[in-house]
Amino acid sequence: MQGTAEVQLGDEVHTLTSGDFIGLPARGPAHAFTNTGGTELIYLVGGNRPDFDVCTYPNREQRLYVYQSVEGRVKDWVRKGTLENDNAE
Repeated sequence: MQGTAEVQLGDEVHTLTSGDFIGLPARGPAHAFTNTGGTELIYLVGGNRPDFDVCTYPNREQRLYVYQSVEGRVKDWVRKGTLENDNAE
């Protein structure tokens, strides 16, 4: 990692610097990274791409449903009762 960041993990805020590690469990609280340094923030992310996934973005009041269809990966954003279909990868 390069730079400094704050990560909001649910209601908690943590400061991260080079060499730090934070684990973000599946079905855990929502999280958001903010670059708090004067240089570019670079960090390593690992995870998986299940055939079906749901991501909640409370700060944006949106939920993302990602699923595998015959045509490929589909991303459906839901915001306040409306459905926006985005088939772009």
